[in-house]
Formats: sequence, structure tokens, C-alpha cells
Amino acid sequence: KRLVCVTGNKTDRMRLASRRTVARRFEALAHDRWPVLNMLQGYAIPLEPMLRRNSRDKTAGHTSSNLLLVLPVLSCGKKESKRARRGVVYAMESVPGPERELERALVRCAWAGSPRAIPYHDEEWGVPVFDDQMLFEFLSLEGAQAGLSWETILKKREHYRRVFDHFDLHAIASYGPQKVEQLMADPGIVRNRAKIQSIMRNAQAVLALQQEYGSFAQFIWQFVGHRPRINQWHTLSELPATTAESDAMSKALKQRGFGFVGSTICYAFMQATGMVNDHTVDCFRYEPLTLLAASLERASHPDSI
Repeated sequence: KRLVCVTGNKTDRMRLASRRTVARRFEALAHDRWPVLNMLQGYAIPLEPMLRRNSRDKTAGHTSSNLLLVLPVLSCGKKESKRARRGVVYAMESVPGPERELERALVRCAWAGSPRAIPYHDEEWGVPVFDDQMLFEFLSLEGAQAGLSWETILKKREHYRRVFDHFDLHAIASYGPQKVEQLMADPGIVRNRAKIQSIMRNAQAVLALQQEYGSFAQFIWQFVGHRPRINQWHTLSELPATTAESDAMSKALKQRGFGFVGSTICYAFMQATGMVNDHTVDCFRYEPLTLLAASLERASHPDSI
């Protein structure tokens, strides 16, 4: 049995599949309103309110407190496509439990093609980060990547975490010459002395910013007005290497003693940490992250809701 469900725009489609064509299992927990429950897996919408809203649907007689999972799929028939353009939910099926087997055919940004790049793209890239330690990790890895491929850094990422104390700012800020030599002998990281020493100096600089601004996040997010910028790129060739915001960030960081923070590195850092949404518009991650940005905006300006 298959059933297609559409909400939002033309690309927001879901196909419930038979067990023979299951690709993955997903879980969701019920909430009392329309949350962006899991940025990787899509949307989870309480079923009963939707049934009430769509009382004319043949499935409206079903009663269930379970979730309708809304995820992207390949295509619908002509009739469904017309309704999809109107952006309405036109058919639903009671989900018998919190775990449902789904067939997924995802459109991703063209750069995400390797076994390491796909989970990074699906789970992390473009998700807003406000934790100082995680921000510092991304800044360190982007600096280490200079002149190399991001695939190389993804291969070494777990080892970086181990040997750099999981990017603990206080631990790294206290590293001395002996630790530098130890890291230079470690083939699991990029053995570039300048890059290693810059991570140490950057940790010290982040601690100084925490004292001044309360958090590194408070300082770094000011360059985009403390909310994610939503772009509308159709192809990777449209993505810029730098922007006025990354130029300003680079200049400010260099003035505060940071190293390996050129404008190109800063823009890659902004992309990774969700300061900008640079997923192409056809990517299945684009709309969830756009909705998340809107929810962050509402949270920061509750009077405008």
C-alpha cells in the first residue's frame, strides 16, 4: 500500500512505502503543535489536528494521536502535483506507531556525495550553532582545511577531537611547546605547525571574547544580525566564496589575534554553523532550515508573533 502526502510547496512530498522498499526507519514523538522536530528527518505534525482540518478527506474518519511524518520523495501523479502547487495536505494515513518505515528519495546539495559528506550535510551543515565550544571546533576545522579538501578534514575529524581535548577551550589555551611537538608527530591531523599554533591562539582569543561579550556566540553572530541569513541559490556555482559579512568577520577576528581566519574561511565557517543557509533551494534541507530560522526570529522577537 502506498499513499502520497503533500504539504507546503511542490517539493514537500511524502510516500509511505511497503516493507519491500524500505530504506530507513525513523522515529518521532508527538508534540502539541507543528514543530520542526528533527532537522535531518523533516517535519513531524500531530495527526489529529490535521484530520480535523481536512475533514473531507476519506481518511478523516481515522482517529489517532500519532504523527503524520512529512518528508520529501521523488514524484506524484498529475492530480497530486496540481494540489501540491496549491500547498495543501490532501491525503493522510494513520501512523500506527512512533516508528514508521519510509521510502526516501532525497535531493541534496551537489557537493554532498561521499559516505562522509552525506551525513555531515544532512545532520550538521547549515544548522545554527550557538554553543561556544562547537563554534570553536568548526572554526578550528575550517582553518585546518585551508589548502585542502573538506573531505580530508572529515576523515580526520574524530581524531582531531581526541587529540585536541574535544576542543575544550581552557585545555587548548594552556597547551605548551611540548604539546605542539606531540601534535606535529601525529599523522591523524594536518601536521602544519602554523595551523596547530593558530588553534591554540584562537582558543585564548575566544576566552578573551567570552569575558568581553559573555559568549563567543554573542560576538560572532553579530555579523549576521544574530539571525540566519536565508539565501536562494539554485546551483552551487551561484554560491559566493566571500561576502561583506565574512570580510567584516575576518577583519574583526584578525584584530583580536585569531589566525587562519581569512574571509573565505570565515564564509565557510558561516555556512557550516548556520549563519547563512546556503543549501540550494531544491535540497531537502533547505526548507526545514528556513523554517528553523523563522522560528529563531520569532523567539528573539516575541512581540512580533
